Amino acid sequence: WFLIRSGKAIHFIRNFIMYLIVFFTLIISRNKLLLFVRSKSQFYFWGKASKFLPFRIKYKIIFEAHDVFMFKEMEDSKNLNFEIDYDLKYFKKSMNYLERFDYIICVPDEVYNILNSNKNLKNKLFVLQNVSGIKRSKNFRKINISQNNLILGYFGSIDSADGIVDLFNSFKNLGQNYSLVLAGRIKSDFLDQFNYLKEEADALNANISYIGSKPYYQMKSNMNICDILLSTSGDSFYAKNLRSPIKNYDYMVMGKPIIAADCPANRKIFADNVNSLFYKLGDAGSLTDSIQELGRNNDLANKIAHKAWKDSMHFNYDSRAR
Repeated sequence: WFLIRSGKAIHFIRNFIMYLIVFFTLIISRNKLLLFVRSKSQFYFWGKASKFLPFRIKYKIIFEAHDVFMFKEMEDSKNLNFEIDYDLKYFKKSMNYLERFDYIICVPDEVYNILNSNKNLKNKLFVLQNVSGIKRSKNFRKINISQNNLILGYFGSIDSADGIVDLFNSFKNLGQNYSLVLAGRIKSDFLDQFNYLKEEADALNANISYIGSKPYYQMKSNMNICDILLSTSGDSFYAKNLRSPIKNYDYMVMGKPIIAADCPANRKIFADNVNSLFYKLGDAGSLTDSIQELGRNNDLANKIAHKAWKDSMHFNYDSRAR
C-alpha cells in the first residue's frame, strides 16, 4: 500500500523482476560470470541473496565500494575501529553482508585501509581508481576566460557533504559578472536547506541557476558552457576522506580549469597550482578568492586545465576494465 501511494510500485516491480532474472541467470548459466554491485539497495539484496546462492565457483559477486554508506552513518567518528564499533547493529549488519561478497573494490584507498582491519575481508579487497564515462577530447583547447562574464559549474550530488553551503555563501560576495550553474540530484534531507539557500541567493540577485538532475550523456554539453568547474566538499570525516566523486574525473577529462576543496579525498588526484586551484575547506571567502584569481589569470587557468586534461589520459572504462 505504501509503494502504491508513494508512486514507487512500478520502480519496485521493475527492480524485483531484474533481480529475479539476474538471480536465475547466475544459477543456470554455463559460463563464468561476474556480477558488479554498486548501489545501496543492490548491496543489501545481494548481501542477503548470496547466502542462498549455490555453485559459487561458476560466478563471482563483486561489490564496488564507491560510496560506503555504512561509514556515512558514523561520520562523526574520527577513528573507525572495528573492536569499538562492531557492536553497532547497523554497522555489524553491513559488515556481515560485505563478508559474503567474493571481492570488494575500494575506490578511495582510505576505504581499503578501514576495511582491511577486518580479518575476514583481507583477501577480498582491491583498490581501483574511479574513471569518467565522458569521451576525452584528443586535443586540448586553449581557454580564454573573461571576467566580464564568468560561468562556473558544479555537476554532482547536492548535499551538505558536497560543500554546497560554502558554494552559496561564496556567491554572495561575487558580482553580477559571475554566474553559477548547478546540476545534480538534491538529497532529500538537504532539500529544505537548498531551497532556503536558493531563496536567499535570489534575494541578493546572485546569478545561480539550478538546472536539475541531467542524464549523464548530457553532462559534457552542459559542462562545455562553463569556464570553471567546482569540486567543493563538506568538512565531515566521511566527506573529507571517504569519497571519490566521479565529477572530479569528468572535470579533468573536459580540460577545464578546476577549483577544488583542499581535503585528503581531493588530494588523491588534485594538486594545488598544478592541475587545480585549491581553496581552504569550509571557508567561503577562500573559495571566492580562488574564483576571482582564476578569473583574472588566464595563464594559470590554462596551466592547470591542461595538466588536468593530460593527467586524465587513462580515466576511461577501457583502461579500468584492463
